[in-house]
Amino acid sequence: PKGIPIRNKSVINLVNAFRKWLNPKCDGESAVVHKILLMASFSFDMSVFQMFYALVAGQTLDILPDGIKEDPAGFLDYITEHGITVTDTTPLYLDALSEIVSIGNVKYKLPEIVITSGEALPPATAKRWFELEAAKNSLLLNCYGPTEACVYASVFPITAEVSKSLDKMPIGTKISGVGIYILDENKRPLPVGETGEI
Repeated sequence: PKGIPIRNKSVINLVNAFRKWLNPKCDGESAVVHKILLMASFSFDMSVFQMFYALVAGQTLDILPDGIKEDPAGFLDYITEHGITVTDTTPLYLDALSEIVSIGNVKYKLPEIVITSGEALPPATAKRWFELEAAKNSLLLNCYGPTEACVYASVFPITAEVSKSLDKMPIGTKISGVGIYILDENKRPLPVGETGEI
């Protein structure tokens, strides 16, 4: 998307790393089949995850029609009507969805798994999501990663219980097959516990 070459093995690594959260039982009949929503533009790196996870992992890919994501209520109607089980969004959009659901005029069926990325996820946004009756059993995956890392480099899984104790939002731990390094101002690795830049 930014003119960054992504190798095939990086995409396969991303898919395999996310099976841990999206489909931990990949052994035939006990495997979970998700409906994954493709809502990102093809020029945005999140589309790589949305498309390839669904296609490589044998899931269903549902392509969101143009114009729906601009209306959060219409988006909620769409995911309810289409039985979407996995979507990703920015924390700001997640807040807008929480606001509409909390009004309570319509009963929405929310996705089982929501991946948040693109900006920092405030703990208050996660807590607000889990206050929704329809979201209590869902899983939020707070993801971080530059395009160069093939979409996501780290994941912090959040359940309703975990959200209660958050005062700061971690970016989580690295996904398998990826390295994360904390560097000093001269781009040299720092020892554990030192402050630097990712």
